[in-house]
Amino acid sequence: MELPGPARNVCLFSDGLERLVLDFRSRTAHAPFFDAVFRRFGGLRQSGHAAQVSGELRELLRSDAVNQRTDDDKSIVCVSRVGNGNGAHRSTQEC
Repeated sequence: MELPGPARNVCLFSDGLERLVLDFRSRTAHAPFFDAVFRRFGGLRQSGHAAQVSGELRELLRSDAVNQRTDDDKSIVCVSRVGNGNGAHRSTQEC
């Protein structure tokens, strides 16, 4: 797959999250999930690890709602390009 330009947001996740983050009918990412995650990066001013976003992801991955949908490992890495692309926010979490 070729992108028409540079990617602004990238997210990698383990198969334990696929039922939560993918829309199998349309064979696409589940936009409401990713929109909510990447919206969290919007107010950040400096590049680097986004500790607050990581904490929120950790709580989400440990929640009963997520654990009811999967008993597999749950790992996620999200990166959002900031400003003119010279920096990025990163959030990682594993449960």
